[in-house]
Amino acid sequence: MPGIVVLPDSGFRRASAAIASWAAPADPAASCIDPWIGAAHAVTRLLAAELARRGDVLAAAPAALLAGEHRAALDGVTIAVAGSLSFRAALAEAAQRCGAASRTVPAGEEHPLLLADTSWPGFAEPPRDVMQAQRWQVAQILAADPPDVLVAADGAGGLAAAAAVQIRAQRLPTRLVVAQPEGRAWLLEALAAGALPELPPGEASLLAWQELERSAFAALAVPADSHSEPLALARAAALRLDGSALPGLQPGGKTRAIG
Repeated sequence: MPGIVVLPDSGFRRASAAIASWAAPADPAASCIDPWIGAAHAVTRLLAAELARRGDVLAAAPAALLAGEHRAALDGVTIAVAGSLSFRAALAEAAQRCGAASRTVPAGEEHPLLLADTSWPGFAEPPRDVMQAQRWQVAQILAADPPDVLVAADGAGGLAAAAAVQIRAQRLPTRLVVAQPEGRAWLLEALAAGALPELPPGEASLLAWQELERSAFAALAVPADSHSEPLALARAAALRLDGSALPGLQPGGKTRAIG
């Protein structure tokens, strides 16, 4: 939506500094966006705020949390997690490292300590943290070798939206194509209708739609039988683009797939 700032640059700078304190730089040659980075960043943000709220630790550093230095203070704390399977698995590991427990809940359920890699009305800040971490990885990929077309495989849309924001921030001419599995390609329908379809909470990220509505060049529905992993889905979509004449794309351009 015009005028809506989905991922503020100030938040991106804070996220980048926080992540760099405990994570190695992303490999610019890699195509796989590591869900661990987003999960760990969101977990440490949430737990630091909870420790400060309780007066236990006023400014818990992300690296100290992930090293388990505040494990005793987090004993008995449980994080609720919703979203993609890969995100839930990464979050469970990050929470365990910090000393907290986690449990899966349906998207849309209310919980005082809830994290997800997708958003819905009334729930935006934790997924925004995840998207800023995804943007941190995308930024390094784009800085090294910007493609003409970036194909991002995404279910709820958070990664694709993070990529769109970073393409604009770096003022690149890169076109963003979003690949989704057939039967769950909500963005294709939404772009055609100009509005989100009626879906269960979290299946389409509201934050992602607010960005992709204005910045996605195209969306593709890809048969998912043999492409269950996001990166495989993105690569399958990239191959389809290479063999087609999508209006607005120059033939022979450099295409990059991420997922």
